Amino acid sequence: MASSRARDLQTLLADNQMAVPDLFLDPDLRTWVLAPILVVMILVGLTRHYITVSSRPSPPLLKGKDKRQQAYLRYSSLLLKHSFNLSEYQFNSTVQALVPKFRGGEYLANPDSKPASGMPDLSDPSSLEGVTKMARTQIVNIVPQAILMSWVSSFFGGLVVLKLPFPLTWRFKEMLQSGIQTADLDVRWVSSISWYILLLMGLSSVYALLLGGNNSASQQQQQQQQLFGAPGVDFKKLFSAEADSMELATHKSVLRGVQSRVLEP
Repeated sequence: MASSRARDLQTLLADNQMAVPDLFLDPDLRTWVLAPILVVMILVGLTRHYITVSSRPSPPLLKGKDKRQQAYLRYSSLLLKHSFNLSEYQFNSTVQALVPKFRGGEYLANPDSKPASGMPDLSDPSSLEGVTKMARTQIVNIVPQAILMSWVSSFFGGLVVLKLPFPLTWRFKEMLQSGIQTADLDVRWVSSISWYILLLMGLSSVYALLLGGNNSASQQQQQQQQLFGAPGVDFKKLFSAEADSMELATHKSVLRGVQSRVLEP
């Protein structure tokens, strides 16, 4: 009884699979739908990159005290990294000279200033100009996406444009067949809207090939972070941490015992 039911179920499934014929795409779909969406997406990405580069605010010029502040932080890290090249006397004397100045804030650009918050100061004209340019950049990113989505939905909505050459599970059906309300269509078929979404998420490598790895066409999240600013840096804590590292550092010079190593036969 159970075996007969299993055979009936297999027969029913086979009939259902045979009832869904395979599709044959018109070659014109490749010429008038598939390729135009790809070309337009690449051109829009290139245009967005160059508009973003041209509207990007110039980095602020560092004052002399700011440069000195960063230079001494680099100097302390290099001192700890390459301390083995110094003699024990040179290293200890350098540490004894730097630690009190680091703790006292002698090399700070603004010793009395508080750490800056992540939000820009809108009362500062330069900060306001930077926020305006960044907002303009976000508009350049968002508006083309909305226009392209409307264009694809209006002119190519409901079309099947390609078939993937590898099998997929049915979990991908909703992602690959947006705009097509067919429950029995093979999941490997891709609709025009899904083709647009796949290009939107997968053209980063193409932009990197055409524009280089550091391009603005595929860095929207980074630009959004720049719009709201990065968290402020507390240089006073950085100098204090460097002073602690220098005090706790153990020094071993490569010059120790060099005479015996060189002169011994």
